[in-house]
Amino acid sequence: MRNFFENRLYHWLTTACRLIVLSFLFLFTSIPLFTFGASMTALYHCISRECMENSARLYRDYFSAFKANFRQSLPPTILFLLYAIVMLIELSQVWLGNGTNLLPPFLWMVLFLLLFVLSQYIFATISHLAAPFPATLLLSVRLMIGHIKETFILLFIMAGACLLMIPVPGLFVLIPGFLCCIASHLIEPGLKKALSIN
Repeated sequence: MRNFFENRLYHWLTTACRLIVLSFLFLFTSIPLFTFGASMTALYHCISRECMENSARLYRDYFSAFKANFRQSLPPTILFLLYAIVMLIELSQVWLGNGTNLLPPFLWMVLFLLLFVLSQYIFATISHLAAPFPATLLLSVRLMIGHIKETFILLFIMAGACLLMIPVPGLFVLIPGFLCCIASHLIEPGLKKALSIN
């Protein structure tokens, strides 16, 4: 019984260490913001496959997935960045007290969270499927709506992580791998089922 718990503890600790390594790789490769999507896709690729079981393959598989999915992940990345820029401009106008706003600040943040959750579905889909952006987007929206319980869980986890990073900004370095791991467990069953049907 003691060996069982020791083995489980060892497994959890090695998985946590690999998630931390993946978080650092993700942050490093996301420094130029337009590579965010390729980094997220590589993160999903490593977490959803056997790469997590083999530390030696982790770096190679991450950078291989990053390179392979760069072009496919570029269109959604650009769209999300454009939304983020418009949102930041609008919110800065609110804080400065200038002009009128397209949307109330709270609605900008809610839309941002919804788009961030949609991006999780999109980049998870890209990590499994080579398809044009419209097809990837359509499948991601279908998955997001068709698995509404998982979508809401993901939404609350993402919102909770954002709130947690306000008092503890250092978590920003560790959180991407752990969030992606949780998101992968929520998204993968529906995604694999959808891909097996198609």
